[in-house]
Amino acid sequence: MTVLLRPLAGIALATTILAACGGEGGGGGGGGPSAPTGATTATVTPGQEKTPQILQVGRYKVAWETKGCSSVEITLATPDGNVFYSKKSRLPRFSTLRNIPDGGVLVAQVDPSCADWTIKLDRVGPPGQGDSSD
Repeated sequence: MTVLLRPLAGIALATTILAACGGEGGGGGGGGPSAPTGATTATVTPGQEKTPQILQVGRYKVAWETKGCSSVEITLATPDGNVFYSKKSRLPRFSTLRNIPDGGVLVAQVDPSCADWTIKLDRVGPPGQGDSSD
């Protein structure tokens, strides 16, 4: 009879240890992946160019709309000013896909002749292979 109880005691001990450590799924405070931080969407208008947008790392649809502008130049940069995307366009509305890195992004329309614009970023998924060719 004692031979049968030993395996049961081992299972009970293992269950107790799992429960104390948070059970399955990496609970219990150790080493599991942390939840994403930052927003999954941002809308930027004139005057907000110098405010970093804190977004989750991922692939984003970058869309802009202008009113009364003959051209635009959209830039995406790291908070220290390193531009990683720039697009000149004569289209009043356009969108493209871009990978957005960790650490915030400065979003701007830098053509001085265009004063009425909106740029919107919407997360569409995890970082992709390359960016759309535009």
